[in-house]
Amino acid sequence: MKFERRDYQDDAALNELAHKVQAVLPELFESEGARYVAFYSSVEPDHIGGKCRKLDGAVRHRTGDDFWLLIHREPFLQADLFHKLRILIHEIHHMVKDGNAWVVRRHAGDFCEISLHDKYCYRLSLKAIAALGLKYDNTEEIKKYTGLDSV
Repeated sequence: MKFERRDYQDDAALNELAHKVQAVLPELFESEGARYVAFYSSVEPDHIGGKCRKLDGAVRHRTGDDFWLLIHREPFLQADLFHKLRILIHEIHHMVKDGNAWVVRRHAGDFCEISLHDKYCYRLSLKAIAALGLKYDNTEEIKKYTGLDSV
């Protein structure tokens, strides 16, 4: 595949939002200290909201980053706040240390690659919305994706 500049796009607001979300959610404590950048990708598969890519070797040495969060641009931009935050939280939750080394956490239980089953990250999305002082009032979406009966 030929690399084209338009395949990836830096976005300061996206990266800042990812770091703000991480800062307000104590549940993401295992990712604290990870050096990462969130940016848009237009080459990720359509069904995936994003990808947490662990860096090592020469790339890690040259960039100083431990991870890159590749956020699939079009689905992200079309999503509402609740779903956008879930994508960011999901990718941040992948970052964890095993001893002294950063690794990518595998999916398990309510932390699932299928968005409808990713109740853990949707619940954290609600918590982030409140912590950041944002508004989201679609109770049907909240019930559908979090599994909570009352919101």
